[in-house]
Amino acid sequence: MRVLALLMVVSFFSVTAASAVPPPTDPDGVALPARIDAIEIHGLVRTKKRVVLRELPWQVGTVVSQMTFDLGIARLWDTSMFSRVAGRVIRRGATNVAVIDLEERFPIRPIVEFQTGGNTGYIDLGISDRNILGEYLESEVYVQDFGGHWGGSLWFRDARLFDRRLELYFLGERVIRSRPNYLVNTTHGRLELNLWVMRDLIKFGTGIDARDDVLLSPKPGSVVGEPSPVHAAIFEPMLRIGRIDTVRLRERGVSLQVVPSLGVTSIPGAPAFRRLTVEGNAKIMSGERWNVDLRAQFGLVTNEPNELQFFMGGLDLLRGYPDNYFQANACVITNADVKFVLLDSKWLGLLPEAFSDGAAIRRTDGTTDAAFSVGAGIIFVVPKLVDTLLRVDVGVPLRPPYKPGVSTGTQVFF
Repeated sequence: MRVLALLMVVSFFSVTAASAVPPPTDPDGVALPARIDAIEIHGLVRTKKRVVLRELPWQVGTVVSQMTFDLGIARLWDTSMFSRVAGRVIRRGATNVAVIDLEERFPIRPIVEFQTGGNTGYIDLGISDRNILGEYLESEVYVQDFGGHWGGSLWFRDARLFDRRLELYFLGERVIRSRPNYLVNTTHGRLELNLWVMRDLIKFGTGIDARDDVLLSPKPGSVVGEPSPVHAAIFEPMLRIGRIDTVRLRERGVSLQVVPSLGVTSIPGAPAFRRLTVEGNAKIMSGERWNVDLRAQFGLVTNEPNELQFFMGGLDLLRGYPDNYFQANACVITNADVKFVLLDSKWLGLLPEAFSDGAAIRRTDGTTDAAFSVGAGIIFVVPKLVDTLLRVDVGVPLRPPYKPGVSTGTQVFF
């Protein structure tokens, strides 16, 4: 508990520093703390004014400290609806006015997304809206081609249910996924309800999963017997301490997330299983352009069916290796990225990166293994548009045959 408390304190000061507004240089600027008598919001096109006001932890008539003012600015950045956020308090006559300057990202975009790596890949085609009716409601729907096999996904998120810091999330999907010796067709539904408290430094909630995994076809040359279909229901409470804040093209903060899971399945002899995943993130901004990203994950699952073990390599977690290079019931995974903002304009951002990934695993038969990779890549971003980027990575495995692997995609690796 002392470690968790220390992480929370460190996170509190680091994330507020991330979004700090410099002391006003305007001759009419007001030093905080001060009473806010009025609020002006500039730059809104689609977003409703009340949606912006809802993010602020202060209101007209409140005496606001610099730390509390900065929290409001950080919350606006974290919605991802804006490509520019700035705030200050100025004096007009006898009135203190909080001025919020915003530049909205265009929230509706066609989805043409893909991921390749580890000798596999997929492409998504659909549409996304990250600010439905200007109310900060998000939804996305797409069809997916995974090596000639079609699936699709639909999700919806209300990040401020009942105008509170309460998140409702729903996902329904039918997708194909690759395993070492076969393809599996997964029909999956998920419902989440999460709450932020203590200046957003604590997030907790519950997720409920229902899934149906059916063998699609063994891979050519496979000698492994076909696995049985898996029908499962999973209950997942979640606790996250700390916060990661977005500041335009960079991020800053620390967080620790713990997710225990209890599942019931249709597998004879294994009607129930337990799983624990722990993830720690640290995002460090240095100077005006550098960003250091660190992530460590731990996973443990017991009494699990084959399909619900951990798989890593290729498209996620371990760059440079073939898809699903590892299958394990216990694992530790690390990722480290160093990014540099080479270009930051309205319509294009360029971020070269260097990275290192690693994994240590234990299989169900008790054997262990480890793998590491290093590499470099570049991220292309369109700051004016929501969630629009292209990532190209070249990873070199640090074990024979040392053959570089190229992965590309339209999502940030982590």
